[in-house]
Amino acid sequence: PAPGGARAPATRCCGGRLVAAPALVLLYDVISALAAGLVIRFFPIFFMRDLALSPVAVSTISIGALATTAAFGSAAHALAAVAGRVPVAFSFRLAGVCSFVAMAALAGASAPRAPVIAAYLVRMGLINSTFGITKSIIHDLVPPSHRARYASIDSINQAAWAGSAALGGLVIDRYGMVANFYVTASAQLVALVPIALARALVPDERAPGPVGLTGRVPAAPAAPR
Repeated sequence: PAPGGARAPATRCCGGRLVAAPALVLLYDVISALAAGLVIRFFPIFFMRDLALSPVAVSTISIGALATTAAFGSAAHALAAVAGRVPVAFSFRLAGVCSFVAMAALAGASAPRAPVIAAYLVRMGLINSTFGITKSIIHDLVPPSHRARYASIDSINQAAWAGSAALGGLVIDRYGMVANFYVTASAQLVALVPIALARALVPDERAPGPVGLTGRVPAAPAAPR
């Protein structure tokens, strides 16, 4: 027991909320990385082949995607302080998936370039704006003695990209680029299931008192990816 009869904070990471919440958030990140690998390497090909854009234009779009990610990341960080990190991560990602579906529908309908590019930029900004938030949730809920274990599991995201990119290439060869967009959007929608389940397990950051295992820690700014 803690001095004065107060209940000491739990420091173990086995069973119950202490393992379920960060594990679900980590699963969300892993599935999201696998889904991103299906398509991320093929966007330049889509822009040059399907939209007939020049390499300079494609590079400009990539710069625009970084800018929208930074803008949405700042907005997500500000909203997380008011609404909580898990609800913001879920909402931004869901909106990003909807933007991606809109982009796929526009591309499939041979829409003009401008709305397709606009939907892409919004998709990139929303999808990539919450990675810093989810990492901060894991950092807050996992005790220091177990963070290396979670970091090693998280490292499979990089290796997973190569495998899912190969799968994305197979989908494109067989069914086309737009079909791969829909497959990726479906996978990203599946990734929302664990983060939705984590909502009930992560402490309410708006309530007074400590958050996680180490006290109230402000959410880290979302890092563009």
